[in-house]
This record gives sequence, structure tokens and C-alpha cells, in this order.
Amino acid sequence: MAKPGKGVDLLDCEYVNIEYERIPCRYPGKNVMVRLHEHSYYPHYIALVFLYQGGMYDITAVEIYEETSGEWKPCRKSYGAIWAMENPPKGELTVRFYACGSGSTEGRWIVASKVIPATWKAGLTLETSVQLY
Repeated sequence: MAKPGKGVDLLDCEYVNIEYERIPCRYPGKNVMVRLHEHSYYPHYIALVFLYQGGMYDITAVEIYEETSGEWKPCRKSYGAIWAMENPPKGELTVRFYACGSGSTEGRWIVASKVIPATWKAGLTLETSVQLY
């Protein structure tokens, strides 16, 4: 943040104005990946992190499909970019997420069919067939 040798000057500042510009991320040739966060605990708690989310998109909702009821069950935003669910459905899991452009509420649901295996474990990273650009 400071020019070389000027870092100590920032300590005297009560406030520092910061300007930033959002730029689109690019991951050429990479699909969106889902990582099962290390706090996931099979089969009682699942926490998902989406990786290689390209473009200017925000993920604003995540749901997991429950085959027995035929319904989408919402995940809650745990913290940061982590989406979690207690007592997730059994079996292979289909995940969908709502991706919308930066600053917009208009977006689309993107489905990753049966991306999570029936016997998943924390730390597992799985590739979807989805790209966001």
C-alpha cells in the first residue's frame, strides 16, 4: 500500500482512502470446480467452495437437489465464499448455483449434475462441466 520506506507513515493515518477496480478473472481451459471445505463432515455437514469462477460473476445462491423429494434444498452462506448445509441429501449430489453479473440481480441458475459422489469427504475437489466467462 505504501511506497518503499513509507509504510510507517500509514501508521499515523486515521483513515486511508483506497480506490479499486473490479476486473474479470480468467481461467482459460478451466471449468468451475467445487471443493468440499475441510469443515465438511460426512454425512452430517457439507460445505462447498467454488473455484475457477471466471468472468464478472457473483454466486448469490447455492442449492442441492434431493432426489427422494424431487426438491432443491438451499445452502446457507456460511462465511466468505463458503456455502453450507446440515444433513445434506444422501447419494450422488447435483448442485446448482445462481450466477449473476457484478452489481446485478439478474442472472441464471447453473446446474452441475451429480458432481459430488455418494461417499464424499472433506478436502475433495471436483470438476464440473461448467465455465463462467
